[in-house]
Amino acid sequence: MSEPQMHLSHAPQQAGQLAGSDMLAQHALIQDAIAKVMIPGHHYGVIPGTEARAGEKPRPPVLLKPGAEKLCVLFRLSPTFDVHTKDLPNGHREERVTCTLTHIPTGVVVASAIGSCSTMEAKYRYRNGKPKCPECGAETILKSKKDAEFFCWQKKGGCGATFPLQDKRIADQAIGLTENRDLADVFNTVLKMAVKRAHIAATLLATAASDAFVLEEDAPEDGDDDDDKPPKQTGKKQQATKQRLMAECFAMQAELLKSGRTKEGLIDLIGSQGIVMAPKWGDMTEQDLEAVKKAFGEELKLGTPVKP
Repeated sequence: MSEPQMHLSHAPQQAGQLAGSDMLAQHALIQDAIAKVMIPGHHYGVIPGTEARAGEKPRPPVLLKPGAEKLCVLFRLSPTFDVHTKDLPNGHREERVTCTLTHIPTGVVVASAIGSCSTMEAKYRYRNGKPKCPECGAETILKSKKDAEFFCWQKKGGCGATFPLQDKRIADQAIGLTENRDLADVFNTVLKMAVKRAHIAATLLATAASDAFVLEEDAPEDGDDDDDKPPKQTGKKQQATKQRLMAECFAMQAELLKSGRTKEGLIDLIGSQGIVMAPKWGDMTEQDLEAVKKAFGEELKLGTPVKP
């Protein structure tokens, strides 16, 4: 006597279980929203440097905050947020947020996820310190080429005041990468970033949209305006970009020195861009290196010596 065989096609459907046609409809709904409603670079984006190579399968883009909001509207999901704030040593703060998504028509909780953010993260913990004017507070202090003094550059928004080189109010200021002394200024940003991270993670869970989008911690989170921008590269790729910029700036500096420029003149040129030259190229931010590269490139095209 043979053993009874179970055929999957005859298996009874459980209460609340989705049929294959329901799953196909859910997938089609997301794809239709991507094609007709969602905007690349605003609702989702691709991290520069991670694009698929020729012959590779396209990689899912990163879901951004506006995209998560659209998916919640599409699937009638209402988010609620439970916030836990933890004070850390030296005035730092951590925000841990739980986002819960509830189906509006039925009141059923569909998914929840946790997101956290802290002022200990490098983007909030450190600042690229520049000398501030003791009189007006503007970061427009430069060393004069003609006189033995500092001056507050009016063309960059300074007050025009001058100071002796021995003025400790300037000489003793910390420049380059320093601890952020105004942590309270980023408390709200850190909270919003934790909320955003939790919301995006919960949305991907609730809508099963991970085949269309990915959750990427490298998405832009430097401020409120960055929510609508495509992700920036970080980590190893960002370090590689910075190394490339450093090498390019160093090579351009060498060319300028060969053509008769002086280091003092180049420092003044860099200062004219509102940048204080750090002791080492590696101490400068990627943004500052981009500005230096642009200034050096324009000077090389001019073919004239830098005027102090």
